[in-house]
Amino acid sequence: MKSSPIRSTADLARALGLSRWTVSRALNGHGDISPDTAKRIRTEAARRGFSPSQLGRSLRCGRTDLVGVCVPDPEDYFLTTKISLIQRRLSESGLHVLLQIAGSAGEEASAIRRFAAMQCAGWITMASRSEEEEPSGLATEIPVVHVDPLCARTGLVVRTDRYRAMRLAVKHLHRRGCRRLVTAGIAPDGSGYAGERLRGIREEAARWRWDMPPHFLCAAGNDDFETGTLAAAEFLKRARRGKTGVIALNDRVAFAMAQALSSEGLRIPESVALIGYDNSDLARVSSPALTSIDPRADSLIRAAVTLLLKGLKGNPHPEQALLRPRLILRASS
Repeated sequence: MKSSPIRSTADLARALGLSRWTVSRALNGHGDISPDTAKRIRTEAARRGFSPSQLGRSLRCGRTDLVGVCVPDPEDYFLTTKISLIQRRLSESGLHVLLQIAGSAGEEASAIRRFAAMQCAGWITMASRSEEEEPSGLATEIPVVHVDPLCARTGLVVRTDRYRAMRLAVKHLHRRGCRRLVTAGIAPDGSGYAGERLRGIREEAARWRWDMPPHFLCAAGNDDFETGTLAAAEFLKRARRGKTGVIALNDRVAFAMAQALSSEGLRIPESVALIGYDNSDLARVSSPALTSIDPRADSLIRAAVTLLLKGLKGNPHPEQALLRPRLILRASS
């Protein structure tokens, strides 16, 4: 005889000969149900393909086990690894990710309103562009963590110390015998994250009394690889004697520059020392392997999730964490 379909906890309770209260408590992870009974309920629910309604739970409790995660283009910001790490860390705490991609501050505000409407327990923004603290009219007790926001933020914030990253890079290039310094792909107007980077570059270059002030290559292509190729062409027009250090926007720009400069006969790192950013797989497998800044994505996300969990437990006091990156040395420098 075919089993009756299970559409609710009441249906499952009848099938098991248990009270609806017992079934509901077991499926929601409460510890006041015997382990054997809880296991029996979860096993039967899995066999019948039943899971409790998130909507029903949110109506009863005023909150779900969802965490909204709002990100810009994952490809442009190297966010795919970070998104995976967020999902893994939240899953370890019994929470689930509701992902929204927002290309502007307006889209970000709309995404956050959707998170609120769906009664997410909290949310995480990455590379937030919004200049508002939070969209007006939303509940202030909901914990929100901002990871590497592009604008100044208060509250729960986790940042990568890009200023320190650039100081590490300049110091390393100086020790490798470079006396001229250029950047590739980093916006010379200081927009986005470039302001922190440029400040670190200028201050460390001044400390070591470089022969010339840093030069900022302005070439910008349709993507990072084209930007690197164009930057290499601009670099060759300005090439002078003496070893030059190059700090690139990211590993893709550094890789494209290395390929273009090598094809023109420049020796890396003897004539040009290159440093990328992100410590991506590309940095490890390229030839030559790229020296790169490691922003320590795992530590960054772990810190963000820790702040969120503290907020969910009723401790939403403002707290900021600044993660120090590492310089991973390889053959390009």
